[in-house]
Amino acid sequence: MTVNDTPLELELDTGAALSAVSEQKFKALGIEKLEASEVGLTTITGEPIKVLLECKVDVRYHGT
Repeated sequence: MTVNDTPLELELDTGAALSAVSEQKFKALGIEKLEASEVGLTTITGEPIKVLLECKVDVRYHGT
C-alpha cells in the first residue's frame, strides 16, 4: 500500500470512514499541512480517543 506515494505497511479497514496511524508512520509520510480536528473517535470498547490533528491523503492498494 502507498500513502501519498510512500510505501507503508498498514492494516486498513476498508469499511471505516477514517483511519488513524502511529506518530512514527505519520512522520514517515513527511506531511506538513495539518488541520485542527474536531473528529471524535472511540475504541471498540467505547473509550474515547483524542484526535489532535488531521489531514487528507492519497491511499493506493496495488496501484489503484
